[in-house]
Amino acid sequence: MNIPKAWHHNSIQDLLASYGFMIDQDHSWFLKQTIGEEQLIIPFEELVGHTVSSFLDKAERRGWPLATQAAAPSGQLVPFI
Repeated sequence: MNIPKAWHHNSIQDLLASYGFMIDQDHSWFLKQTIGEEQLIIPFEELVGHTVSSFLDKAERRGWPLATQAAAPSGQLVPFI
């Protein structure tokens, strides 16, 4: 986990926005467009009960590519569940 990065954000939502994620209220998730037509998603329920720091720990443990361009088959949604 990158603690200094966590200190720069007041919320997980701010953190995800800094990584290029957008809120999709209709589907209850955060969405990030990556290379081509690929999309990365993080459902809202993944944020529940976390601080920015603990969410970054969770992302690291699960291998979620928050700040990177994830490799996935073109045109697919990649859920972080």
